[in-house]
Amino acid sequence: MIFYKLKTLLSLEEMTTHNTEAVIDLAKLVNSVEAAYICKILYKDGTMARMPDLTKLSKQWQLLLITIDELVEFLKENSHPTVNLPTSYGEFK
Repeated sequence: MIFYKLKTLLSLEEMTTHNTEAVIDLAKLVNSVEAAYICKILYKDGTMARMPDLTKLSKQWQLLLITIDELVEFLKENSHPTVNLPTSYGEFK
């Protein structure tokens, strides 16, 4: 087993291809400990399970299931980024 620490804040574009890092951003989003367990569910032949089977398993085991695309869409709709704007009158956000 390999453990490593990730500190990240991905752009929405990066999130679509970096699921390992996206899980840390998901933990931050729900104010949870910035840790996660990621596993891959395989068929007996060694190929990865796909969404239809994962959906069935999530219902069977009463687990929540979201996709990175759903996370990106949520963040697009709910993100309100702020930036510091230093001026001669002071700093503004």
